[in-house]
Amino acid sequence: MVLRTRRKQGGRTRHVHLLRVLSRLSLLSLGHVAVLGSCACASSTPAPQSTEKPLYIGGIRQRPLTVDEAASMVGSRSTELSRCYGRERVNLDASRLSDYVFQLQIPTDGTKPAVTVQKATDPKQKMLESCLMTVLASTRFPAHVGKPLTINVPIEAPQ
Repeated sequence: MVLRTRRKQGGRTRHVHLLRVLSRLSLLSLGHVAVLGSCACASSTPAPQSTEKPLYIGGIRQRPLTVDEAASMVGSRSTELSRCYGRERVNLDASRLSDYVFQLQIPTDGTKPAVTVQKATDPKQKMLESCLMTVLASTRFPAHVGKPLTINVPIEAPQ
């Protein structure tokens, strides 16, 4: 008799048999084996199969990447993006650093996204633009099923 099924990463399942659980809980010494002993042996009934589809098969995510998930992955790079502004502030004696809107085209195969500038408040700040584009282009997105995802990423200069 199978007490429960545990799902492991990679879609494999492991069955925990009642006898193992009982021995771990030291219930064998309490006399419960006499009642449950016949059930603790191998069962002729196979374990129920999970109807859940695994999230990843062969390293490919089995559902489309959402805008919120992609935005969260870009947001995790905020430290590197802030460093770009810090370098530009040191290199340039500007009273106001540029704000940007970048467009990221995220392919389904997990390769680097294509990054383009949609808007810049000061197009002369090319070093800052290049640094921000490098950080965004190096953001890792998982390979996924569905269509390529396109998102706009607004970045405001720190005050």
